[in-house]
Amino acid sequence: MFSLGKPPTCEKCRSNITLSQYTLRTRLCGKCIEKIKREKEKFQKLLGLDNLVINIIPIYDAHSTSSMENGVRTIEYCYNHPEYELIHELGHFLLSEKTKYEKFVSPPPSKCNKEIFFYSNAILDDFTDSNWVEIDNLYTYYMKYIKVILSRMKNIPTQATLGSILEGFLKFYISFNYIIRKDDKKKLQVELTNALEILKKYCINQSILIYKKTRLNTKIFKFIEAELSKFETVKDTSDNKIITKFMYNVLRLIPFLSENILKNEIKLIYP
Repeated sequence: MFSLGKPPTCEKCRSNITLSQYTLRTRLCGKCIEKIKREKEKFQKLLGLDNLVINIIPIYDAHSTSSMENGVRTIEYCYNHPEYELIHELGHFLLSEKTKYEKFVSPPPSKCNKEIFFYSNAILDDFTDSNWVEIDNLYTYYMKYIKVILSRMKNIPTQATLGSILEGFLKFYISFNYIIRKDDKKKLQVELTNALEILKKYCINQSILIYKKTRLNTKIFKFIEAELSKFETVKDTSDNKIITKFMYNVLRLIPFLSENILKNEIKLIYP
């Protein structure tokens, strides 16, 4: 926290930090930064990635991301978010190692269609999580995240975009049906079902406002759900082409995405 006339303090432990530290994206003291690095190393070892050099940059804003550029692996981790995000970003490197495909951790091409990238990335997130969720005690971090998300889905902000909510549906339809353990799914069945229905209803209503002919509707969502349900048969694949084909087969069912553009964009993003 920073007030005029007072020294800035670490957002974690509230100890004083230098102004130069505070004005960077990391508003933490050296000790708290080292603690986050140790957490990263702990999870990295659990995932069997301790042979890789993965840099971590704690940030106080924006979404956590993972990237690999010129052979340098980096995670930007928002330390105000659940630890799930740190494990998830490490999971992208795990999937990249498994498939031997760097594009699963590479930034998208600057000229790509960002809407298509974000939809495809939502699906990629499920392949990422399914790879680590059963390792040791990591499932507990996943479920903590899911419960936070469920509580947020009860009231979607009015400013939420169609794209962001549709991304959420693509990701969480798979999460709720094929990643959560059966006993948790049974306990949370009503909440899970209601959450997906809220997302679908929002997407349908927004598409009616935005598109005249290429709207989403209940019938189209049934086709999308049927395609997403095939995740169970491909989730363990080590073939990147199977993953990108799965993405394409789902996204081609979204009526306002041109199939020709979609084909070209998937090839551009995941060559």
